[in-house]
Amino acid sequence: MLQKSRFTPLVARALPFFAVAVPLFGCSDQSQMSEESDPSALFNSSDNGLSSANGLSSANGLSAANGLSSANGLSSANGLSSANGLSSANGLSSANGLMTTAPTRQLVKYLAKCALLSGQSLVKADQYGTMYTYAGAIGAGPMWLTGACDTSCQQRVTSCLLTMANRDGKHVSIELVSAASSLSAIGSSGDDVTFPNQEGTVFGNLFPSPPQMYACAGAQADRAAQAKRYCIAGTGCDLITQTAPCATACTQKCVTGPGGQQVCSASSCKSPNGTTWAAPITVYLRNRIEAGNYDATGGTDFGGVTQFGMSGGTM
Repeated sequence: MLQKSRFTPLVARALPFFAVAVPLFGCSDQSQMSEESDPSALFNSSDNGLSSANGLSSANGLSAANGLSSANGLSSANGLSSANGLSSANGLSSANGLMTTAPTRQLVKYLAKCALLSGQSLVKADQYGTMYTYAGAIGAGPMWLTGACDTSCQQRVTSCLLTMANRDGKHVSIELVSAASSLSAIGSSGDDVTFPNQEGTVFGNLFPSPPQMYACAGAQADRAAQAKRYCIAGTGCDLITQTAPCATACTQKCVTGPGGQQVCSASSCKSPNGTTWAAPITVYLRNRIEAGNYDATGGTDFGGVTQFGMSGGTM
């Protein structure tokens, strides 16, 4: 469940911070004229991550088999072009690349959710003529539906995609915030009551060759593993390069949340080579894990916060 800022219409139900929790994680592929996700995808925890089966995998890296190549990035070899609109044949091919297999179509779904606005949708056919509709949500690059996605657009879409990465493919509720001027639709005000733990911040560009993916650990990054989130905090996930902690690597804007706690989101971050990235997204986590992810960790105390098991749905 992925949340984004309350200042965005998309955040209405689960994204109050972004500040809401927007599920950008999809699990199944449907061979029919419909969205490859639940209609309530923006408001549950089943759609806010990219698993090893869906494209971003710490076990396989950004593999060509899943749509992303660690050597070539989101290149034309995948049937994808940032120079042309996604809705065009030259922007996203139906005959080759991402649209031709179920796992790689999951990546197309996330691309659409990240790039397009709520209310926009991408309709594409696979190589057999079966039609698929992918709904927008975050709006990191809405112009890409019919036009080019420039470098700034690519960086915004990359940050959004990286927030979805989770080593084990677990579906975890997250909140997205950003103080970057180009991501004002997400917003920098968070829900510190429901999502009090700063997991970290992601940034980079997946489009050039080789792709560049970075993450810094947030103030409560040590709690990510407790919530079954891996990658951003640097736990057993090699596909993202870790930088210095966010407090050092990023310029952050901090505001007081409704619970009185500081919610800090990045406006810019530096990668280890000194490059400044202007479209970072910061991720916040809840204190509790999803029911489907519950295991022997129930009742474990970490940092003074007790983690409880859940029965049915999310809390």
